[in-house]
Amino acid sequence: PDCGHPLRGLHREYHKKEVRFMLENNPVLDAIRSRRSIRKYTGEPIAEPVRRAILEAGFYAPSAMNRRPFHFVSITDRELMQKLSDLHPYAKMLPQADWAIIVCGDESVSGPFYMDDCAAATQNILLAAHSLGVGAVWRGVDHTERQQSFGELLGLPEHIKAYSLIVLGMPTEEKETL
Repeated sequence: PDCGHPLRGLHREYHKKEVRFMLENNPVLDAIRSRRSIRKYTGEPIAEPVRRAILEAGFYAPSAMNRRPFHFVSITDRELMQKLSDLHPYAKMLPQADWAIIVCGDESVSGPFYMDDCAAATQNILLAAHSLGVGAVWRGVDHTERQQSFGELLGLPEHIKAYSLIVLGMPTEEKETL
């Protein structure tokens, strides 16, 4: 059945040349191919509408059985960003960034599937940031002492688990695509 997507039946309706053109000139695929982890920032603030769009992208992530267990903690407080940097050995760029998002999952909603759901939300946020000219890097919050330390610092309830730390800022570096 036709689901109404404009590319449905692409292999039947278009010639190979047209398919190649669509694949080579696809903004979604271009964003996926060109996104890189950015760790150096100008210190310039990210505009509020851009922040909202990036967070909204996270909410559009798929989730197991559509349970949507993710929560996002938006952080701009410099002192809190420094404390998070002190807790995470691979987040030393955080104090120079403008913004951080902690992607969290609710274990009571989807059990261990919250990790898969949070990974999808994290990727959506990274791609949205890239598409809007914002540099970002994903820092994992593993399921040991670091996750517990983040939860305590942020005052998270026991069933809400920090999954990832996304560091965002206006980039000073540009990296080559693969």
